[in-house]
Amino acid sequence: MLSPGERLGPYEILAPLASGGMGDVYRARDSRLEREVAVKALPERLAKEPASAARFAREARAIAALSHPNILAIHDFGVENGLAYSVTELLEGETLRRRLDRGPLPLPRIREYALAIAAALGAAHERAIVHRDVKPENVFLTKEGGVKVLDFGVAKRTEPKPDTADSTADTEPGMLVGTIGYMSPEQVRSEPVDARSDLFSLGCVLYEMITGSRAFRKPTPADTLAAILTEDPPPIDARATGCPPELVRLVDHCLRKEREARFQSARDLAFALENAAGAARTARPARRRSSIASLAVLPFVEGSGDAAREYLADGLTEDLINTLARRAKARVIARSSVFRWKSAPADPRAVGRELGVSAVVTGRVTVRDGELDVQAELVDVEDGAQLWGERFRRPESDLLALEGEIAAAIAARLGPRPRSRAPVARPASASAAYDRYLRGRFEWNRRTEEGFEKALALFQEAIRQDPGFALAYAGIADAYVFLGGYGHLPPEIAYPRSRAAAEKALALESSADAHNSLASVLHRFAWDFPGAEREFRLALADNPAHATAHHWYGLFLLTMGRFAEAWEEVERASALDPLSLVVRQDRGYFHYCRRDYADAERVFRSMLAGEPEFPRARFDLGITLVLRGSAEEGVSEIRRAAAASGERPRAIATLAWALAAAGRPDEARALVRGLDAPAFSVALVHAAAGEGDAAFAVLGRAVERREDAVVSLLVNPRVDPLRGDARFDALLKRVGFPKGARPAE
Repeated sequence: MLSPGERLGPYEILAPLASGGMGDVYRARDSRLEREVAVKALPERLAKEPASAARFAREARAIAALSHPNILAIHDFGVENGLAYSVTELLEGETLRRRLDRGPLPLPRIREYALAIAAALGAAHERAIVHRDVKPENVFLTKEGGVKVLDFGVAKRTEPKPDTADSTADTEPGMLVGTIGYMSPEQVRSEPVDARSDLFSLGCVLYEMITGSRAFRKPTPADTLAAILTEDPPPIDARATGCPPELVRLVDHCLRKEREARFQSARDLAFALENAAGAARTARPARRRSSIASLAVLPFVEGSGDAAREYLADGLTEDLINTLARRAKARVIARSSVFRWKSAPADPRAVGRELGVSAVVTGRVTVRDGELDVQAELVDVEDGAQLWGERFRRPESDLLALEGEIAAAIAARLGPRPRSRAPVARPASASAAYDRYLRGRFEWNRRTEEGFEKALALFQEAIRQDPGFALAYAGIADAYVFLGGYGHLPPEIAYPRSRAAAEKALALESSADAHNSLASVLHRFAWDFPGAEREFRLALADNPAHATAHHWYGLFLLTMGRFAEAWEEVERASALDPLSLVVRQDRGYFHYCRRDYADAERVFRSMLAGEPEFPRARFDLGITLVLRGSAEEGVSEIRRAAAASGERPRAIATLAWALAAAGRPDEARALVRGLDAPAFSVALVHAAAGEGDAAFAVLGRAVERREDAVVSLLVNPRVDPLRGDARFDALLKRVGFPKGARPAE
């Protein structure tokens, strides 16, 4: 034992905390960071035993490999005078074992603790680490209400697939690892284990939290081991009254003898716990439908562990968002805001509060042996009550019908949208076509050149499967819009193809997506401004909650100089898609076009405070600073943004403009000399350098090529040096801007 005042490296021992078979734990002070920590020291007698020393080091490595709020965090590991020690965060509170000694837990605490343990195990399992000793002694309840899983000393790595044997097993045949009473049957038989073994052990812990009694406890250890292999524990109903049937079934599912019959992942268990918790909550009067004014559909989880099927979960989520936006009375948050949580699962109520909605939909989709298993739940953000929940099992080929069934069930709880339009049709027989479409949208949403190209191929394959599939044509139109808008294809190639695909989609079926795509082409390439406005309005009539349509329509109105109307549309887009970076950026762009540079700078700086690597906001901040008179700071920001964006030609041209506007025309000319940048961008450089003739000549080429930036001529502050020239008025007339339109109010 160490005494107060002794040191292990930079750690001063303050007081003993606990003592166990694998080490003594002390409260200590870290002299470097001036904080208190917990130090676990391996006794000298065990340090001389290779197996014990290996286990101690293995625990440190296992914890270090994990980073999760429900797993004890390790700070350091070392050896001092032959004494091995590890340093972890200092926890204040008690173990779950000590809490259970006072009796069973209330149902809300059972749910809370079980979800936290499942989350910790899920994080470990994702790193192919199996705990192998889940029990109440290894769960710590902090004074702050947190839950921490401890003691990964017998943890081990497994192969990534659950059904494969543990290739790194260090357990000798016949050797039991774990704690009797909480071992899985495969542990009792000394077989290779995987994540499902931990779920059996967690089932034992759950049973004990509910009943106050151990699931498997016999007079002798041998009898207990035999019971784990051959007997079921006494029914929960016989030991605890008032336990919801859903929770009873969940525990039974965890305690199946065959691992294939249990939950297949900690995430599956967590989802089932959420559903069971809904039934466990105290009954209350049903809310009126009108009380659910806003809704977020969180990304559905792909539960089979097959990354190749991730598109199914994403597609189901996106389709529900679109269908509910058309059919439900509530405001439905757009895809780009909710998908921020796709790879970072969080508490649905916390997400709902951040998005400012009344309710959230969560779900999980699993495909096994050609069968879809979809679980979905509607949860009240205010009090966590389950407003609706259901599980659907259908053949995989019934995905289309299933999406409509889920959407109808949720919409019924929310109230129908007045005069809602009929749902968009889906291919009736060619399920393969819809599969290709979903895969294409999955790739398109990556917003990369490669993703757009893959999406095009998949949309085209969908059309080969079903030549009358309108959504696939709309997908092609969207892909070409972005390939042209992002500069991956020349506009004279991208936009005609986009228009043809959008018109084909509308010839087959009217949809908001197709109208919106066609509107964008008519606006940005064809310069058919009345036609573009007509299509934007048709898109919003079809789906009043289409965030992208509101956003793009707002930009259209802005380029027409209709500032008040533009702001209303941008605000609607922001309400539907509150976390969208491009919508936030265009709020700043609105102020910039109004010459409200102080407000524009505020928006861009606010964005960069939270998203410092978002280059569009940094470009616009730099441009705004130059126009405000802070030229050198603006040049610096634009130079940084250009480097972050890979120094693409358009980015270099923007830097050249900033240099010219800062009174450094020679440097600007050097940058654009021979640069294959859009003509509009080069024209701005000449305008800033006071070279009007060159600017108008290059602008003429931009108009001939129908570059999309030309539609900003009326309101773009960077063309101000050219205003008042008859040639500028001629350009506005050539493009077709409304007569009498002004660059600012």
